[in-house]
Amino acid sequence: MTTLSTYESFDEKSKHFNLVKVETIDDYNKIVTTQQMLNGIYRGINNSKYKIYTSLQRQIILKDLQYKFRIEDYLNNFRQNKILEKYFDTFKIEASKLSIYSYLQHYRAPTPFLDFTTNFEKALYFAIENFEETSNVEQGLIDDYFSIFFINQTDFDLIEIPEVIRSLKPLKRLSNDLFSQYEDYTHQHLVSHIDNIFTINTCNVFLISHYEEFIDIYNTYNNIRIVAQEGLFIHNDYLDKPLEEALKEFFKEATIFVGSALDEIDDPQIIANNEKYREDLEKNRGFQQRLEKNIITSFEIKKSLICEIRKSFSLQKGDIYPDPEKLCRQIFKDSLPK
Repeated sequence: MTTLSTYESFDEKSKHFNLVKVETIDDYNKIVTTQQMLNGIYRGINNSKYKIYTSLQRQIILKDLQYKFRIEDYLNNFRQNKILEKYFDTFKIEASKLSIYSYLQHYRAPTPFLDFTTNFEKALYFAIENFEETSNVEQGLIDDYFSIFFINQTDFDLIEIPEVIRSLKPLKRLSNDLFSQYEDYTHQHLVSHIDNIFTINTCNVFLISHYEEFIDIYNTYNNIRIVAQEGLFIHNDYLDKPLEEALKEFFKEATIFVGSALDEIDDPQIIANNEKYREDLEKNRGFQQRLEKNIITSFEIKKSLICEIRKSFSLQKGDIYPDPEKLCRQIFKDSLPK
């Protein structure tokens, strides 16, 4: 039976993360105080041995689907579902692949998305929500810790893609004008075309932030949970590389010099283009060096501290997984005369 690979020790894990051990409640309180002064994104997991696989990677690896699963069929089946099609159309949500992945992600269907949050406490909730207080956690092994991952906002430039999204907006208008001349044209043809252009112009890994200006390209704010969780996503399109490894691989190709037959031509415009290319190449190599130094900090927190941590914990399940029916009924109940 195929299994997911895990870390056997912190020494092994330290090759891909900047590790910070949290052994006492004082250590934990210092981390909380420090993180309140920083901006970035967080992800919590309940065991430090786990690698950062997407839910789709887990399914592909565990079910041995590497050469059998077609993401295009997955997206098309979603778009062809009449209820979901009507839902997206009614609320003016563009059925692009990013919008679809966001919807699937928050209803527990596999996607190449990884949930992150801008809120440290909410990442902590995800890590410890199912912890059993009777668990034996005193051995000091990697199994006896849980992790909170952190990527500082100062490193977002390595994985954000606003310029790619921005460039799709005029392309979408031009493509619509072109395609609309054909009798068999549908809006879905346009969406598929933009998805293809997007795929061509992005790497396997990128951060998906919520920019209102991009709502006609994608909308990941399409359900109540992502709002409650202050969530956003990192996309990892590798079939088998967890995020910590993918971050060191996805940009490598952009650092490799590719020659051209035009390089030897003594033309001012060609010379200027070549110089710009070399400048961009050096910039890309600087980015790659930063990525290889590990941009994820992993706070390794002893599980034996969870009971103490929970004493100052204010979040409840409803804060993270809001039930719209319960929420609305409670609003009415709170509105009744006292």
